[in-house]
Amino acid sequence: FGFDEFYGFLGHGAHDYFDLRITDDFTSIYRNDKPINDTGYLTRNLARHSVSFIERNRSRPFFLYLPFNAVHWPLQAPPEDIKRFNTASKDRDIYLAMLACMDEAIGDVLNALKRTGADENTLIIFFSDNGGAKKNFANNGVLRDYKQTVYEGGIRVPFIVSWPAKLPKAAVCDEPVISLDVMPTILSAVGASLPTDRIYDGKNMLPVLRR
Repeated sequence: FGFDEFYGFLGHGAHDYFDLRITDDFTSIYRNDKPINDTGYLTRNLARHSVSFIERNRSRPFFLYLPFNAVHWPLQAPPEDIKRFNTASKDRDIYLAMLACMDEAIGDVLNALKRTGADENTLIIFFSDNGGAKKNFANNGVLRDYKQTVYEGGIRVPFIVSWPAKLPKAAVCDEPVISLDVMPTILSAVGASLPTDRIYDGKNMLPVLRR
């Protein structure tokens, strides 16, 4: 699938979080290029495999792509996590539990970087594909509207970059960026160049982030 190691599924984000059995379509969970029967909660499984990858590659540079499907539909979370929330809406409680599980999973990955001594010189980029969906009981704050619109509530998302050894801390960048900028930025960070046989729309963000 284009990676040295792979754990996850193929296709769009709407995947069951608990039913991780082999299926007849593209929704099976794969380890490398083989479908597997797995158990557990998918968000935590993705983090666990990522932590293992970091620990096994602590002595050399690595690239880790971790695309959580949370907090995408279907709304599913472990019962013990749902009980942590008590809003006026059961669905909202589930959504918040899914978000909390993803936050904790990200924390597990960050802690693995610290344990292995890689946290200072690792470029971390966190972002989402779109704003929250109204049907998922998301709250986009002051931004207008939701996913599936071109208003800011649909297209403006968190974009967080951390690289303690190379970038200023606690800085805020007001320049507009897009996910297309991620690949040129990563290539620049490792001293590589974009291929010249095609046109790329993305731009290297590092000059802006270093201001």
